[in-house]
Amino acid sequence: FNLFLVAAHEFGHALGLSHSNDQRALMFPNYAYISPSEFPLSPDDISGIQSIYGSPPNAPDKRPTTPSSPKVCGSQMSFDAVTALRREVIFLKGRHLWRVYPDNSEAERELISAFWPNLPPGIEAAYENTKDQILLFK
Repeated sequence: FNLFLVAAHEFGHALGLSHSNDQRALMFPNYAYISPSEFPLSPDDISGIQSIYGSPPNAPDKRPTTPSSPKVCGSQMSFDAVTALRREVIFLKGRHLWRVYPDNSEAERELISAFWPNLPPGIEAAYENTKDQILLFK
């Protein structure tokens, strides 16, 4: 299973979407692995969410042909994983992580290798269990 696709499917339910009869749809009830980097939303998924929330205003005619690098605080910024560990929230992106503590709104940025020296790249999720063990998913 791919955590991104399972979470996206469940997020669809949280937004009000039901299961789809379209086998290509994210909201199809049976899981089929598709690489997240190659996953397009099906027309059924798009029309389903637009039937609830409406079409986007000023929708662009086409997607940009060249990807742009997101600014750290830009609206296009995305993270590889976000998790709460102990009393802090950790955002992972590429080789970096940002730590946010409950008593400080400023995020501290550092290299993942400084925090976890032997960690392989490509972390998709992290979880801390009741035994204070941190489980990382790639």
